[in-house]
Amino acid sequence: MTNPTEHRRRIGDRLDESITGLLVALDAVQRAARQPRVSIDSELERAKSALVDALHLLNDEDNVK
Repeated sequence: MTNPTEHRRRIGDRLDESITGLLVALDAVQRAARQPRVSIDSELERAKSALVDALHLLNDEDNVK
């Protein structure tokens, strides 16, 4: 069994990665929106996926408390 402090640290690390991924994807969406020939669908999907991952991690953290 993992100790709660270690578990929270790992969740925090994963959450940080997810939020960073979300910010990178949103930046890509913003850049793509400035270029009319570039489809932003895949970038929006990446942003959505990163946000869902972050929300799942937050939910996991709530269950640890």
